[in-house]
Amino acid sequence: ETVLVETVVPEAAPEAPPEEQTEVLTEWMCRCGFRNRPSNSTCGGTGHLGCSLPRSAGEMLMNGGALPAGSAWQCTCGFRNRATNTRCGGTGSLGCRALRPDLESSRVAAEAAAAAESAEGTGGTGPGEGSPTPALESTPALTGSWICGSCGWKNHAGNDRCGGVGPLGCKLRREEPSLEVKREEPWHCSACGAPNAATEMMNCKSCGTFRRFKGILKSIGNDYGFISCAETSQAYGRDVYVSKAILEGAFRRGGGATSGVEVSFLVCLNETGQPNARQLLAQQGPNEEEQELEGTVKYVSQEKGYGFIECQEIWDSYGGDVHADYEQLRLCSLGQPVRFRIRLGQIGGRPQVKQLSIAGPPPEKLPATSESLAASLVADAWKNVLLLGEGDFSFASAAAVLHDDCQLDATTVLDEEQWKERFSEHEVCVDSLRKIGHTVRFGVDAREESCAKYSMVMFNFPAVSMQDCKDDKDFKPEKAGQINGELILDFLKNAQATCDPGTLLIVGLWGRCDGLADRRLYGQDAHELIASALSADAGAMGLQLEDALTVGFLRSGVHADYNFYKRYTEEGYAFRSSSGSASFESSHKEWHLQACFVLRAVA
Repeated sequence: ETVLVETVVPEAAPEAPPEEQTEVLTEWMCRCGFRNRPSNSTCGGTGHLGCSLPRSAGEMLMNGGALPAGSAWQCTCGFRNRATNTRCGGTGSLGCRALRPDLESSRVAAEAAAAAESAEGTGGTGPGEGSPTPALESTPALTGSWICGSCGWKNHAGNDRCGGVGPLGCKLRREEPSLEVKREEPWHCSACGAPNAATEMMNCKSCGTFRRFKGILKSIGNDYGFISCAETSQAYGRDVYVSKAILEGAFRRGGGATSGVEVSFLVCLNETGQPNARQLLAQQGPNEEEQELEGTVKYVSQEKGYGFIECQEIWDSYGGDVHADYEQLRLCSLGQPVRFRIRLGQIGGRPQVKQLSIAGPPPEKLPATSESLAASLVADAWKNVLLLGEGDFSFASAAAVLHDDCQLDATTVLDEEQWKERFSEHEVCVDSLRKIGHTVRFGVDAREESCAKYSMVMFNFPAVSMQDCKDDKDFKPEKAGQINGELILDFLKNAQATCDPGTLLIVGLWGRCDGLADRRLYGQDAHELIASALSADAGAMGLQLEDALTVGFLRSGVHADYNFYKRYTEEGYAFRSSSGSASFESSHKEWHLQACFVLRAVA
């Protein structure tokens, strides 16, 4: 009898889920050179340092690891390299000259493939004794700056593609060595005459004598300056720094140091590898004009270390003013006549003062030191005030604080959508003005708005905006001054025709700090512009405009108060020129002041 025995097989225990492998975070270095903590997911983390690039995009591997495309890299010797460097140290004198890790890997792989192919061809016995070494693709020698044959962009020597890693250029790879602008040339030692390779930048390999470079003293500040030199610029990609102590030693306590002077110098590298000048010697400048000229001091800045002299002869010849270092103008006042000789600076050939002497006394009055009575004159008119041409409404906000018992009607020519696009950060000003009972209006044209029933009408620093003219094909920035002047005259003509008798009209315009005329901002000088409005025929209401100020800075028969706006700037008024002259902020605002013209409409 057969007995069947049932075998019970126990169920297998369910497999435990695989443990999640936690990625070990390590310190990492961004392509910008900033070393980050392991926890930083972006360069700099939550602090104010670093470039904020995500770790996945910005991380460069350390110690010669594989190289992500377009990123900086660090050689096994510890030298940090730009992304464009194909060898450690690029074309400069630093680094160990080792190939970039990805290029080295390609070279090794090519050698291995060539060896395997050679062994295969000889039955595995290795290359024959006379076997030629396979040619490897060599890295192009980046020895000089070059011009892209596709787009014409001039590239630094270290760029292996047009524009390098920056936003400029067409990004095509460098292929044509014939397009190089200039290669580093060998040089001969002045002491022993021995030739030296271009890479031997500092001193002669034969006798050890340090190489003396020649360049132009490009700029001078209070504590340092910079030298422009073709050889060092090509090697280090920057101008040569020179300290105040070196300048004083070369120019007798710094008194004769002026930009544009030719100098010779030795080079040493600081701890970050940047070129510094030492043993500086001044050379005789080749271009010097011996003619004595006359002009007036237009602008002086001790902080910036320079100033300008206005001379019509120079302007007609060179289209600019004469640059002078602060030490030469230290004893001069604004508007003071001077005599001077010039030399042509070798940086751009611009005229610069060589010798200077005072030719006459300073002016008796300057705009900034003239009497200021505009504030007291208009004190009783702060009742019902129309503000035209407001930009960010910062003047309206300041006026609301200083004149809390007046009623403001603040307007801007922009519609509300345009205004929010340009001044979104100032919406709080509009909300605050409305909250305390003032009126804010958008899309108001100062040339058409009625000025009736207002005790005072203000138009502060009217100017055409480049953004408003971008659709005008015939608009040119040099015509902006004339357009600005027409805008002001049209406003005054409209106000004269629509305001009530006795209404005060306030116009804020820019005037030169030396008190002389400037016709570039408004097509004619600010004082001349207002004078032409005062001489216009009576308006439709039979009203004439008159100068309400009896004191102040006087020119062309019109007074102006150059201190009126100071108390409003202290309360947060920010001057926005919005000028069609794109260079106003940098080349005009330095030597201009805010002039307040007060006009009265009379029957």
